[in-house]
Amino acid sequence: MNRIGFLLLLTVLISCDKNEVIDTSKNTANDPIADITWLGNSFYTTNYDQSHHAGPQIVLYRFSSDGQRIEDVFDLGLNGQGYLAITNDGTHLYLQSDIFNSIIKCSPAGEIYDQKWLIGDRDAKACGICYAHDQDSLCILLRNQKEEKPYKLLLVDKNNPANWHLKASASLNMLNEETGAYAIDLKNQELFILGQDTTDTDVLIRTTLALDVLDITGLGTDSTTGLCVKGDELYVGLPNKTIIMIE
Repeated sequence: MNRIGFLLLLTVLISCDKNEVIDTSKNTANDPIADITWLGNSFYTTNYDQSHHAGPQIVLYRFSSDGQRIEDVFDLGLNGQGYLAITNDGTHLYLQSDIFNSIIKCSPAGEIYDQKWLIGDRDAKACGICYAHDQDSLCILLRNQKEEKPYKLLLVDKNNPANWHLKASASLNMLNEETGAYAIDLKNQELFILGQDTTDTDVLIRTTLALDVLDITGLGTDSTTGLCVKGDELYVGLPNKTIIMIE
C-alpha cells in the first residue's frame, strides 16, 4: 500500500473510531423569524437559523395577510447564512445573507434561481435590502466599521449585483456597533431603517435617500426581527413568528 493510500485508510479508521454523529435534525420550530416582505396578499420571511446543525436548516414562510398565521413552509435547502434580509420586485424574492453578502433570488414557492455575490467592500456587512420600484433595482445598506462613515446605501442591478453604484454614505452614530442596522424598506422615496441604538433598544430611523436623518422612533423593545412596507403601513416581525403593524 502506498503512503497516500495508508493515510486515507488511517483517516477513515480514526473517524470511525470516534463514532462522530452529525446532527442534521431541523430546529426551525425554535428559531425566530428574520426579515419580512409583502408580496401579493401574503407576508414572506425565513427562520433565523440558530441551531448550527448540519444539512438544510432554512425555510421560507408564507404568512397570512394579517401576519398571524403561517400558511405555507418551503425548504430552501440552505444553511450557514446568518440573518437573511428579504425583499421582492413584485414577482421574485431576493434574500441577502449578512455573512456572505450573497444575493439569493427565489420564487414565492422557495425555488432558488441563483445566488450571486455583491462585488463590493470585503469588510462590509449587509444591513438590509429593499426594492426601488422606480429604477427596478435593489437598494442595499452596508456597514464597514473601519470607515469614518460606515453606512453605505448602494443601488444594485437585481440581475447582476456586480453592477452597482453608491447613492450615499453616513455615520448613523445613534446605532450601536454590535447590532446596528439590520432591515430597511422604502416608502414614498424615504428610507426606513430598523436597528438598535446605543442603549440596545430597537429604533426606526426615517431618512432621505441621501441618508439624512429625518426622525427616529423608539420601539420600546429589543426583539423586532424585520421590517416591511405594506401599502401606507409599516410592519415589523417578532420572534414568536407573528408580524404586526407599527402604530
